[in-house]
This record gives sequence, structure tokens and C-alpha cells, in this order.
Amino acid sequence: MEKTCPKCNYTRKSTDYAPDYECPSCGVIYSKFVPRDTTKQVTAVPSVSSVPRRKVLIIAIVIIAIAGIPFLVGSKWFRNWKEAVVVTLQRQELEAKRRVAIEQYKVDIEQYKVDIEPIQQFLDL
Repeated sequence: MEKTCPKCNYTRKSTDYAPDYECPSCGVIYSKFVPRDTTKQVTAVPSVSSVPRRKVLIIAIVIIAIAGIPFLVGSKWFRNWKEAVVVTLQRQELEAKRRVAIEQYKVDIEQYKVDIEPIQQFLDL
């Protein structure tokens, strides 16, 4: 009873101890062995069930983000942040107005000096 293994090409002998349905060399079961097609190249294909899960996850994240916007806008943190921005802008505007007023004051002082000089010269006589 000589049988050749389809996987390792071992020729079975009558003295082999393994069961008749199993190759004594590599242990493959003859009836379950499926030869590998060497012409096909094995490529990783994403499972069909993982693609819809990914889409569902993305849709859920988008819905949660959109639903969370009113809570964020109404939150105390957002109001405090918004007030801080408004206060900062108001301070910057006041600082700019103060700088303009100081410059105008300097110009006015110089003008008064020019106006007062002839009077001082007249009084010094």
C-alpha cells in the first residue's frame, strides 16, 4: 500500500506507524489536503464587514460633533473665552486711543511753546 503525500511527496511504506489517512512524514490528512494554487498571488483584502463599521463610526463621530456645538457655545468655558477675547479687544482699542491722545497732547504742547515764546521775549525786555 504505497501512497504518495500530496504535500511533501513522501511515499508511504508498509512499515510506517501512522494511520492510513495521515502522512507519516508531515502529518497532513490526505483527504483534507487542498493543493495551493501557485499561479495566484495572495493579497490582503479588507473584510466586507469592516468597511461598513468604519463608515458607521465616522457618521457617529460627525453626528456627535454637530450635536455638541450648541453645548459648546452655551458652555461656561466658551462664554468665558468669548468675554476674554472681547475684553482683550477693548483694551487694545483703549490703548490705541490713549496713544493717539498722548501724541496729540505732545503736538499741542509744542504749539503752545511756539505761541508763548514771543510773549516771554516781550516780558523779558
